[in-house]
Amino acid sequence: MKTEEKTKVDHSNHRQRLYNTIQRVGLDKANNYIALEFILTLVLPRVDTNPIAHKLIDKFGDIPSVLDASAEDLAKIPGMGPNSARLLSMFPDIIDRYLQDKQRRTCILNSREAVVAYCKTLLGNKPNEELYAICMNRAYKVLRVELLAKGTVNELLISMQEFLRKMISIKNNYYVVLTHSHPDSNCQPSREDRIATTRFKENLEGVGLVLLDHFIIGPNGYYCVQEDSAHDN
Repeated sequence: MKTEEKTKVDHSNHRQRLYNTIQRVGLDKANNYIALEFILTLVLPRVDTNPIAHKLIDKFGDIPSVLDASAEDLAKIPGMGPNSARLLSMFPDIIDRYLQDKQRRTCILNSREAVVAYCKTLLGNKPNEELYAICMNRAYKVLRVELLAKGTVNELLISMQEFLRKMISIKNNYYVVLTHSHPDSNCQPSREDRIATTRFKENLEGVGLVLLDHFIIGPNGYYCVQEDSAHDN
């Protein structure tokens, strides 16, 4: 019993020393082993992560390679169970989400060119149609981006009540831009696209918000539905 208690105390002291080192040196300046050991404490809170960090670095080479490894490959490392492997493999997605949201928060979209470039980045090369609402304040600063639905517009099941609830819940929201992709066709709007745009515009006006436009992004250009104009890339 005394041995078990001593082990717990030693492990607790080691982890505290690890935290103190990271706080003093900084995660960016710590070596690969110490940095990964610290990261592993987030997915293995009751385990000595030092030997596991060494095994992972020795196997994969560096921290990016560890985080990019599949959960199946991570789980093969002694000390890594399937749950901790899945959690660790999710770190790149968490980091991407943080960086994307932070970038969106600081964007000022005060020109059509800026909005279109933003829409293209947002939609990327996704194989299926997606509909987003880009929410901005009166200074055209992006406040939030909401994924409204996936699929063609006539297949999208969008609750207008739920959409408006989201829009008015965003503090300082004033301008809204809709954008969706036509990944496998031209950017010409369908009849459903035009009807949906009018419906969104009228409902937003009803709660004091402004729909700036609805941009359809195609492989060779984009279309401004409200302006009823096509533009090549």
